[in-house]
Amino acid sequence: MIFVLVLILLSAWFLWQREPRLDRAWSMDQALPAEIEINGDEITIRNVRNFRYESITDFIPDYYDTVVRLSELERVYYILEPFGKVGAAHSFLSFGFADGQYIAISVETRREKDEKFSPFWGLLREFELMYVIADERDVINLRANYRQHDVYLFPTTLSPEQAKKIFVSMLGRAEKLMETPEFYNTITRNCLTEVIPHINKARADTANDLPFDWRMILVAHSDYWAQEQGLIAQGLSMAEARERYRINELAARYKYAEDFSKMIRQVPERAEEVTARVVEVVDGDTIVVEKNSGEAVAVRYIGMDTPELGRDRRPSECLAEAAREANAALVYGREVVLTSDVRGEDRYGRWLRYVTVAGVDVGEELVRSGYARAIQIYPNLARAETYEALENNAQANDIGIWGERCAGN
Repeated sequence: MIFVLVLILLSAWFLWQREPRLDRAWSMDQALPAEIEINGDEITIRNVRNFRYESITDFIPDYYDTVVRLSELERVYYILEPFGKVGAAHSFLSFGFADGQYIAISVETRREKDEKFSPFWGLLREFELMYVIADERDVINLRANYRQHDVYLFPTTLSPEQAKKIFVSMLGRAEKLMETPEFYNTITRNCLTEVIPHINKARADTANDLPFDWRMILVAHSDYWAQEQGLIAQGLSMAEARERYRINELAARYKYAEDFSKMIRQVPERAEEVTARVVEVVDGDTIVVEKNSGEAVAVRYIGMDTPELGRDRRPSECLAEAAREANAALVYGREVVLTSDVRGEDRYGRWLRYVTVAGVDVGEELVRSGYARAIQIYPNLARAETYEALENNAQANDIGIWGERCAGN
């Protein structure tokens, strides 16, 4: 027992003697820190990381220099990337400027070559602390498209003046760490607890300091905490907020777009409704409508999927023709109301809409009648629970595609 105690004390002493350093053989993505020059309103940032990824480990290193004006900083975003188990996640801030630039600042462990992060070793003075300053496309593409983790882009309620204070404070901290290194700590100096003092400093004149919370450690739940503190997603449930601000589909669609940051922010504030006349029924879940302008637009129903009609010499799935006929009986030649959700188009350019005719939700009716199955595709989930309940009832009663006629198909 005494031997074990001595061993523990010696290990603790050894760890405590370790000193953070700047001259290790760093991982390539963290080898070159940003250089910052603040001259009044004008801020020059050199070595903004802008890697182009082919996979998590295969990338083309790239950096650029930029100049931003503090007076043009309009908004700060809280970005959350849950992963793993037991609440593991990464979070960081992104700052949006009037000229369309977005600069992300991510508090991370500065890893050596071939070194991997561990929350346990993060408690034991193993990793240095680094503020990575990067192009928003770099840090979001890596997480959404290559790690394939959920990524949520939450606009904050922080004012432009508060955002400016946070930005300058974080830049100053980034510079200091490249002069006087410090160790990362999984609890006291992680991706979120390290950022809180900057936010508190910016809010000092208008609010109390943000209280410590266990969700600052189990960061996957930090959006709930941030909402409770009035920092994000006011007026929404967290389920609604996560649906609205999950950006994976947009990040995938626009990962090569020059206006990447603009395109991933295509989030409507509220559902929109328009009226149009149905001029063609393509199948059970797709129609063509004519807008008031005379333009024809293909519309794919949200939240449900009917059997596929035969194409390219492939036979139709069970009840595909019946589903199309049921759809046509409800909507063909009639005025319908088209209601949007969070995401407005699919990759084929079709509108994604809920379709209502004479007060009847057509998708709901087709699922209820067993001509369609409920599907959930983020972030368009406004009616997902209703459709799922109707599908469960159709299955339980062997209706339509759930009946004996389609068994085994």
